[in-house]
Amino acid sequence: MDVRLSILLFIVMAGAFAIPPLARRLGLAPVVGELVFGVLIGPTLLDLPNYLGVADLSFLNHVANVGLLLILFLAGLELDFVELKRQGIVSVILGTLIMGGTLLLSFWGIRMMGLPVFLALVLSTSSADVILRVLRSGGHLQQPFGQTMLVVALVADFIALLGIVLYEIYIHSGFSLGMLLFLGLFIGGGLALYLLRLLIWWHPHFFQRLLLGEDPDELGVRSAMALMFAFVVLAAFFGVEAILGSFLAGAVAGFVFHRRGALEEKLAGFGYGFFIPLFYIWVGMSVDLKTLLSPQALLMVAALFALALLIKVVPAFILLITGRSFRQVLGAGVLLSSRLALIIAAAEIGREAGLLAAEPARQEQVYAALILLALLSCTVFPLLFRLIYPAQKKPQVAEPAPAPAR
Repeated sequence: MDVRLSILLFIVMAGAFAIPPLARRLGLAPVVGELVFGVLIGPTLLDLPNYLGVADLSFLNHVANVGLLLILFLAGLELDFVELKRQGIVSVILGTLIMGGTLLLSFWGIRMMGLPVFLALVLSTSSADVILRVLRSGGHLQQPFGQTMLVVALVADFIALLGIVLYEIYIHSGFSLGMLLFLGLFIGGGLALYLLRLLIWWHPHFFQRLLLGEDPDELGVRSAMALMFAFVVLAAFFGVEAILGSFLAGAVAGFVFHRRGALEEKLAGFGYGFFIPLFYIWVGMSVDLKTLLSPQALLMVAALFALALLIKVVPAFILLITGRSFRQVLGAGVLLSSRLALIIAAAEIGREAGLLAAEPARQEQVYAALILLALLSCTVFPLLFRLIYPAQKKPQVAEPAPAPAR
């Protein structure tokens, strides 16, 4: 390996190691620190790759792409089908209605701004991962309100991901065979689900080993990665974005293994320990925020930020029909405005396909605006939610009275 590339990788990994404790001291999520660190060493400020003379960053790019696939796989794995079944169809319908309202307002706002239609789909995304962490840390996840919010976020992410992929297929192929081939990925997912359940029925002891906390061969992690890349290959075969294949692989794994336990913890450690931080640092390195220094660009960022909040808060008031309070509904809309991995993935897709703008320079400007929007939304909106709807205090258990002295 080239010495200059080794130095760059060392700096990146040293940053990935130091960022989490530093970010938490500042009250920020580690991912925010990783994005900022990437911006710091990227072309926006220090431009370390150019300074070190590293021209080929393909290795870092490939590792970052694996990180993105892992983010989507873990998002699919988070789908709790038992909880969805327990809550019934009502929560799914509510999520679909809220997402419908989000899309309508998003299309209207993007049209008013004179931006490409694809950006309406990009803005409609949420971040189920960020929402899950905020709800869990605030003690809301075990309450009906928190569970409804999580279902709404998952439905929003799935519809947004589906819309982004379908729109890209339509732009490249129109209403042709490509649109029908898209269904092949779901058919493949159904077949994989059937085969996995059949294999578990015939070989329960082997599959039980995959979920064990102590397995020297780590077959659970290996099998999860094999499943993820099998769906990535399947997605490529049908001409679909790899991120959808990865998400479906996680959903299939989550459906088959209801009690994932140690396996989910190992996969999270595997991803968040190496691949996922490198993805966020790479995103920061690949964006040049200097393109946003003009007054027109800053106005666009402000307008996108306001629209990103509006299109989530207004449809969230549908939740009033379920008996939720005004404060709960407002908090739900604000927290649903948090965006992170999916909006970054959508921005990457739009950048590669030329869907963000007609001119290359304008496209880089819009891409930078979306990355900055992700950075601001995953920082500001969770904080606003905590102000609107504070953390639930754990009930204090009264200490038993001391026994009378004899």
